[in-house]
Amino acid sequence: MKKAPDMMITPKDRLYISDILGVANVYAKKCKAYQELVTDEDVYLELGEFHDTLTSQYDELLQLLEEEQL
Repeated sequence: MKKAPDMMITPKDRLYISDILGVANVYAKKCKAYQELVTDEDVYLELGEFHDTLTSQYDELLQLLEEEQL
């Protein structure tokens, strides 16, 4: 039985991931900014959770890119 290939990220994949990183970063910043403007506590909490999720995804994708460069 053949061994499955190691995870490979192509140059095209790297461009897509870089675009996704940029979008996630912008949305995370917007969530933080909107969070300062809202008065509804539920909306405030949801924006905080969304910000945390985006930040976590950003960090994970960035780590994948950095590992792939080694």
